[in-house]
Amino acid sequence: MIKHTLLFINLFIAVVFSQATPSSYQFSFEKFPYPEKLPSNSVIRIYHDKEGYMWFGTKDGLCRFDGYDVKVFRSSALTPGKLTSNEIQCITEDNNQQLWVGTLEGINIVDKRNYSIKPLDNKFLNKDRINSIITDSKGFVWVGTSTNGAFRMDPKTGKFDRYSTDKNSSLRLRGNSITNIFEDREGRVWLSSWKNGLCYIDQSRKRITYTPKIGTYDNPFRVFQDKSGLFWVCTWGDKIFNMSLDVKGIIDLHPMPLSKKSLLKVDDIVYSITQDDKYGLIWVVTYSGLNLIEKESDGTYKVLETNSFFEETANKLFHEIIKDRRGNLWVGSVGEGLYKLDFNKLSIQNYALKEIKSLLNVPSYVTRFCELGTGEVYVVINRIGLFSFNSKTGTVKRPSDPLVRALASISAITTLSSVRKKTPYFFQQSY
Repeated sequence: MIKHTLLFINLFIAVVFSQATPSSYQFSFEKFPYPEKLPSNSVIRIYHDKEGYMWFGTKDGLCRFDGYDVKVFRSSALTPGKLTSNEIQCITEDNNQQLWVGTLEGINIVDKRNYSIKPLDNKFLNKDRINSIITDSKGFVWVGTSTNGAFRMDPKTGKFDRYSTDKNSSLRLRGNSITNIFEDREGRVWLSSWKNGLCYIDQSRKRITYTPKIGTYDNPFRVFQDKSGLFWVCTWGDKIFNMSLDVKGIIDLHPMPLSKKSLLKVDDIVYSITQDDKYGLIWVVTYSGLNLIEKESDGTYKVLETNSFFEETANKLFHEIIKDRRGNLWVGSVGEGLYKLDFNKLSIQNYALKEIKSLLNVPSYVTRFCELGTGEVYVVINRIGLFSFNSKTGTVKRPSDPLVRALASISAITTLSSVRKKTPYFFQQSY
């Protein structure tokens, strides 16, 4: 006759396990598998089109990736004039199956129906450096240039409105060097000007509104709106600012509040930003590399390092980070091609538990496991007993409690809650 005894054991969490760690996230960016097919390993811009193709703008040509192969578009001795410049600065797609590609010298239009390419003929844009291109919610293409201001263009007719410092401009800007254009959820179009502040044009396009001065240099470089509606203003020289607008349009602008728990600070220069869908984390590319920003319960933010997310040999210097239409993150690097963080890919890691075989001369047959809220993991080895498992080292060790060590045949293990907020475990042993 088999008797069953129920044994309750309280395992108290030691103080050492409650201490905060720099990062509790274990991500792994995978390197692009076809680096030899890229015309340059410095990838400046990344764009995911409506059909699912990935487009990479490099320092020496435009690339289309279909998941299996890379097609390159560039000017060369064999294809002179294919692009007005091989150094790609920005990419967008209109509603007419056309890709707009901004370069160091003007805009190139790629017809996706036959992949023919032609330069956009516009006296203001032909030779200007194109810093930013977006397609707004109404289908108009906005262009930000280095010397001629911003343009709102009808992709069907080519007609445009120009916003600049010129006297005949319908809305006057403080500067003509536009580094970034961004449309928010309310349809406002934000223009970042090099050392001339941040402004937005409302949907009526009859009014332009400037924000208060941003830091010392008033040099916004990227604008982003997160899931909660909060604006993030990345600057060239003054770190990151958070911004909000109330119903009356009053702008609240302040430096991103840094948590006292944060071991890192954001670099002064921040030039790319996105938010992942799975965890709601903010990812920023800075002059020093890639940072992860996590919101604390008190409304402050903790900056986390990401070096462990990449292979040790990576230089960890990047141009841009974007989120594709499937929610995955892509990073364009300085000299090392591309990296991808696939949230849809199931990551499986095998732990052989070799010390079980070497020390006890038995196979490491795991029958049960349980994880605490602190991240501690306990496993049951068949007919041997309970072990604590270290996922970082892949090793196991016996509990110090002799009562627990005496348990050999454990048929169940789980966590229970208690009014005293301890973390008890329940074991059932058969004799």
